[in-house]
Amino acid sequence: FFFVMIRRSPRSTLDRASAAADVYKRQPQIFAKRHGDFMERYFKTGHETVFNVERIFYGLHRNGFCLCIMIVVKQMPNLIEGLQYVGMIRQIQTDHDFILTDTRGVIDSFSAGVSTTLNLAAKLFKE
Repeated sequence: FFFVMIRRSPRSTLDRASAAADVYKRQPQIFAKRHGDFMERYFKTGHETVFNVERIFYGLHRNGFCLCIMIVVKQMPNLIEGLQYVGMIRQIQTDHDFILTDTRGVIDSFSAGVSTTLNLAAKLFKE
């Protein structure tokens, strides 16, 4: 397991945007683009579906490849800093490789096995 802790309080839009930026770089761009929208909806409505539920998701390795992860997000209240969010993340070993695309088929990211098979660098499809 490794942990991702967002230490910023969600009191203002600026704080929420800064906290979300920390999360963006840890997930494929096709998901990162929508993360702020999900969080904004949560802050406005209080409706959530992800806290305390173990989910399979995609993350980005520091070398740029996409990988399957198991994630649990917990909300932790703090009297001084307000709410904090902690993601507990564990890589999942899979027996397949994959390419993530948007709805138009534009490649966002792919697993390390795809890179090896096709001799492609992970940064090839990054802006």
